[in-house]
Amino acid sequence: MEKIKANLTEYRDHWLSYGGFLLTIVLIDQVIVGPLFKLIMTSLSQQGQVPVVSKLTAMELLASHPLVLLGSLGSLCLWLIWLSTIWGLAIYGIILIGQRRFAWSVLLKNMSFWLRPDWVMMVLINFLWLMPLGQGLFCALRWGHLNYPALMLDFLTRKTWLLIIVVLFYLAVLTIGFLTLPDLVAMAADQITLKQARQNPNAGWQGLANALSTLGGVLILSLLGWGLNYLLLLILNGLEIFPGKWVWGIAIIFRSLMLGGSFWLLIGALVVMVLSRQSSDERFKDLPAADFPLWLGRGSWLMIAVLILMTSIVSLPVAWHQPVAISHRGVTQKDGVQNTLPAAEKTRRLHPDYIEIDVHETADQKFVVMHDENLRQLTGINRKPRQLTLKQLQGLAADENGHRAHLVSFDQYLEFAQKHRQKLLVEIKTTPADSPRMLQHFNQRYGRRLQENHAWLHSMNLYAVQKLHRLNPKLAVMAIQPYVLGWPSRYVGWNVEYSMLNPLLIAQLHFKHQPICVWTVDDPDTMRQAALMGVDGIVTDNLKALDIALKDTERHHDYASRLAAQLSVAYNWHNLINGRR
Repeated sequence: MEKIKANLTEYRDHWLSYGGFLLTIVLIDQVIVGPLFKLIMTSLSQQGQVPVVSKLTAMELLASHPLVLLGSLGSLCLWLIWLSTIWGLAIYGIILIGQRRFAWSVLLKNMSFWLRPDWVMMVLINFLWLMPLGQGLFCALRWGHLNYPALMLDFLTRKTWLLIIVVLFYLAVLTIGFLTLPDLVAMAADQITLKQARQNPNAGWQGLANALSTLGGVLILSLLGWGLNYLLLLILNGLEIFPGKWVWGIAIIFRSLMLGGSFWLLIGALVVMVLSRQSSDERFKDLPAADFPLWLGRGSWLMIAVLILMTSIVSLPVAWHQPVAISHRGVTQKDGVQNTLPAAEKTRRLHPDYIEIDVHETADQKFVVMHDENLRQLTGINRKPRQLTLKQLQGLAADENGHRAHLVSFDQYLEFAQKHRQKLLVEIKTTPADSPRMLQHFNQRYGRRLQENHAWLHSMNLYAVQKLHRLNPKLAVMAIQPYVLGWPSRYVGWNVEYSMLNPLLIAQLHFKHQPICVWTVDDPDTMRQAALMGVDGIVTDNLKALDIALKDTERHHDYASRLAAQLSVAYNWHNLINGRR
């Protein structure tokens, strides 16, 4: 406990130096390196005419777009090198500041060390186990959003054996990372190999004791972060009786305090972790005494404060709008067969704003309403839609959820939608076997009717989305994004997997007057969170739950609730404030 107290006192007394140094690295990462990697990924995707991220396997990419695959792997390697470098510089810089021996020439002297395989391996191991825990320990509002996509987690939960392997792998990484965390610090501080660090007297049980003391300090700072966020949200909720613009200003200030406070506490946790290392200071005795330049520390904090304020303003706009309700595949609560007219008839009675459907090109270059690239799951026939004519496909019956219905053409579905004034969200399914002019044919046949329907179109194929926009600029088109790796394209909205949402992505798209929808959201808490964050549409398999959630957010979309929705435990904060649990 005395060691934790001493480390916390050290950070309290010299927070400007520690924070200024680490925030300088954060600024370089967020303002220069991060956008550069996004630009590379976006350029690779667009130049290769492939989706930003699609269902294409590595083998398919290797066969069709080898340069794109190699470029992506190269970018991944560069990112790993950069991650290893900034981790090394951050730890070594903290050591130098703690020794009052900081100098940029010393810090940058042996940059090649951060390229050592053992160092890169240690950084990667500790990154893998710290990332999910770090998101849970701190309610930090981040510029970027690095998360495990729910799409991936859903896939793992469907395959028990794979889930067990992943869990065991993470537990192994967690154990190794936690026990070797002191070794990581020792390697960076003394610039020694992993083998040498393991021979250090502080390794083994002493290293475990240091790691546990570090965890204690981190938990203390974590509790302070939770307390700060809760207190500010509680105060803001009480201020909602005052005029809107006045409360909006207070909300911006509070959000900035949350983000700034989170930075301060996260930096403190890192400093406590590094300073928990017990070692002799012999290697620093010949270095001249020097503190981190305070002018740079003040400048870094000032720049971060400006960016925090700007982030708060764009991510918490004055105006709030209710998102539209979108029925996924035209069916709700498994009451019918997806993408069929009997299911659509039941669904439209629940009054969704949009019904989402999928279309494939057929062998005779017409279009059938179908999601899967193989008919086997629904019809029992091991064929692809592109291998059969539309007439043959219409003769097939699909079985799902205890219901049976025939496949229908897009002409039939569109006629149904126009008759009942039901708006559509149409996903264009693309395959390598599609005809060369498939998109042109689609636009010629349906472009005007889809405009009259006020329909939206979207696809996982970014190239197809951009080409549709060029063919018909009046059509509203969106790119489906399972992962968020690149920059949004001009004139193109995004439909993102719900775990990828973050306030800045929403603000960025809205600034360009581009819509952003989220899929597939069936949990009421997540529905409320997405609505409060300001998305334009929510795709769901449960329209009834979404209707209740949207009515709730319509009644309770105050700034405290919207701000709480931007936190990692958004709905829990929302309920604590309003006392509805």
